[in-house]
Amino acid sequence: MSSPAHEHSDHAGHNHLAEEERYWRDTAPAHERDWRETKSHLVRGLQRLLLSGPVEGNVLEIGAGLGWASAILKQHKPAATVTATDVSPSVFRLATATYADIGARPDHAGACDMANLPFADETFDLVFGIAVLHHAGDVSAVMREVKRVLKPGGRYFGMDEFAAAPALRGFWRDSRLSPFARRHGELGVKEAVYTLREWRRQVAGCGFSEATVRLNRDWRLKRSESGRRWYFLLTAPLPEALFAHLLGASVVIAARK
Repeated sequence: MSSPAHEHSDHAGHNHLAEEERYWRDTAPAHERDWRETKSHLVRGLQRLLLSGPVEGNVLEIGAGLGWASAILKQHKPAATVTATDVSPSVFRLATATYADIGARPDHAGACDMANLPFADETFDLVFGIAVLHHAGDVSAVMREVKRVLKPGGRYFGMDEFAAAPALRGFWRDSRLSPFARRHGELGVKEAVYTLREWRRQVAGCGFSEATVRLNRDWRLKRSESGRRWYFLLTAPLPEALFAHLLGASVVIAARK
């Protein structure tokens, strides 16, 4: 018989899966249609931080959403065998339009929970995820599962995971002015908010031979609206220890098995 804690975990996981499926089935067709505009900074980040180097062998994307990142990776690295996954089955019906728009598509795609990947041990040379880990119920559990399916020496790349300043964590998590709180309240999508220290702690204990979590402060990889690029340009001289206590910024995660 399951313990109460296990039953609570299963219930929370079931609710998360239901929320994601409801979002991609009912809300995303209108909310996500302008992905080239809303994700343009992420496309630049993918190209600059990952695709500018070697990518080969078996590649897995977790939390692929509309599949634009897997399709762009396949377009740039056609020799790689790319598998796109997301928790919602409905998302793959929407992804076909994305693939047509880009002119490339992953070799394989399917629905699964990123904390319970349906792949054998040591299957992939690279696993990557963009703005996905903060949707997880347990970041460390996902990273341990990523490590399991990576080949020895295989690596994980993640980007656009928000790290809040410690003093502002409550604001970003709960305030009606916060885009994370609004997205959770209005769209029903889990939006966890962590500090840089919390991100590092969650990744560090997963058994990778090396792992780094750093703030992405490159103004060229930021959205242009609301003066965001100017903010990162003007704060560039500040040391990370000081910058981490300002408004917050996304992080880049790199780990190797």
